[in-house]
Amino acid sequence: MGGDLGAAPGGRARYQVTTPDLRRHLADLIKTEHPFVYCWSCLAAKLRIEEPKLRDTAQMLVVGQRQDFVLARRECACGASDQLLVYTKAGA
Repeated sequence: MGGDLGAAPGGRARYQVTTPDLRRHLADLIKTEHPFVYCWSCLAAKLRIEEPKLRDTAQMLVVGQRQDFVLARRECACGASDQLLVYTKAGA
């Protein structure tokens, strides 16, 4: 059902969520942090998931909620610059 917070082998924290839960968590994080944006590596670290799964989920948000989310060239707080997931506030 929801997430499972615990320790993975090696003592690293892990967070496992279903795809709809991950979409909701990612959307909530992007909205909450707006106007700040994060690169894929920083988002993956914040959500404690693999980067490819994060990118797939971001693509679902852009396609499914294009009034709220777009990919745009931005710079992360860590200095990385790329096409990043941005909240447009159009639906707010």
